[in-house]
Amino acid sequence: MLQIGDTYSDFVVFRQEDVETFARLTGDYNPIHFENQENICNAFPRPVVHGMFAASAFSGVLGTVFPGKGSIVLYREIIFTRPVFVEERYKMRFKIVGMDYSKSLGMIKSTLKNEKGQICIQAISRIKNVSAFSLQ
Repeated sequence: MLQIGDTYSDFVVFRQEDVETFARLTGDYNPIHFENQENICNAFPRPVVHGMFAASAFSGVLGTVFPGKGSIVLYREIIFTRPVFVEERYKMRFKIVGMDYSKSLGMIKSTLKNEKGQICIQAISRIKNVSAFSLQ
């Protein structure tokens, strides 16, 4: 049974072709996401992953691995602190920070860190999962 303080970590790399697919799906063709377009503000040395695409990597873990299959995100607050660049390796870390067994709810803090250990994205999510957050 999961408890407050339990953690899980995984790694992710965002590929340029996936960024381009995300742009087609959302219509967000901001030049900062593409190599071959002029970067309007010259603020970034290479293409930046869409923030919501990068944050969606949390959903893949939360819905399948930690806390596991059958998880439903009811609420998520996301803070973007640094850009996420294509073709770099990022570490995702998840930590259970709250639980309500009677309602099968958990609060999970998620972070995405670059190779320097700097937080790029952090989120807090309320998760419902009957099998993972229930008294057994």
